Amino acid sequence: MKAINGIKFTTLLTGILGVSLPSFACPDMQGSYLVEQGKTQLYVQKKGTETYQVVLDIPTYPLMMKTATLVSEKDQKANTYQTPLPDCTLKIADFGYLIPYKNGSVYNLHFDSQDFQKVFKTDFVLKLSDTPDGVMGVNKTGSSLPAKAIDAFGKK
Repeated sequence: MKAINGIKFTTLLTGILGVSLPSFACPDMQGSYLVEQGKTQLYVQKKGTETYQVVLDIPTYPLMMKTATLVSEKDQKANTYQTPLPDCTLKIADFGYLIPYKNGSVYNLHFDSQDFQKVFKTDFVLKLSDTPDGVMGVNKTGSSLPAKAIDAFGKK
């Protein structure tokens, strides 16, 4: 079985054991990410076991710093109208969610009493809101961080 960002192994063990695995089973989330169909980038730096710092690099805006945490099991299932968030989802404070995603699979979304489906050709989904336009594909471009992100992390 080929692992996709470590998710298949996590899903298999979760199904067998019937419990969520601790965060050490998650893939390394630190690195650089590029939003599909745009130039927006996210830089993620691990700070603790389940905590991260994120720099948002949105064209024509100054760099923005956010904190992020792995979503708890309780929060994963909190919204009954949406698909539960998978293990290893990062909640970026006051911004959205960086969600591990199986490239090419269907992403289900419920908005305004309607069901929507999207297919992304990426390894992550960035969910900014529950609207169809508030969900976009994201690819991890590398595990290293550029100098501007390291500088921004150093200023915090």
